[in-house]
Amino acid sequence: MGAGIATVTAYLSIVLTLTLLIFSKKNREKFGTWQYRRFDKELFGRLMRYGAPSGIQFFLEVFGFTFFIQMLGRLGATELAVSNIVLSIESLSFMPMNDGTPISGSSVAAYFRGKLLIGSVFDPKFLVCSTLE
Repeated sequence: MGAGIATVTAYLSIVLTLTLLIFSKKNREKFGTWQYRRFDKELFGRLMRYGAPSGIQFFLEVFGFTFFIQMLGRLGATELAVSNIVLSIESLSFMPMNDGTPISGSSVAAYFRGKLLIGSVFDPKFLVCSTLE
């Protein structure tokens, strides 16, 4: 119980600290963080339209893996231990090959000094869009 309370307290303090830093007067003036605080239904809809398929795929992968491990656990302790060893070796063999390329298509968008910056996570180039006001 104590570890759970400590974890929740730590995460709440992180959220509070970052909120205070992001919405500080200096950052409000420099980045306009307070200006775009309202919920944007159209933007949320676009995020869901492009993000939901990826989220559903990730959910199904994790669910399938969890279901498989649950079924192995019902077979017995030895079978579960063997599957854990095999999966550990398998994941270790694929780690050096993953250089982030599978998620390099992930895009990031942020407002900076009244302009919308759109870019890729691993690409130093970005698109600058002026907002119409």
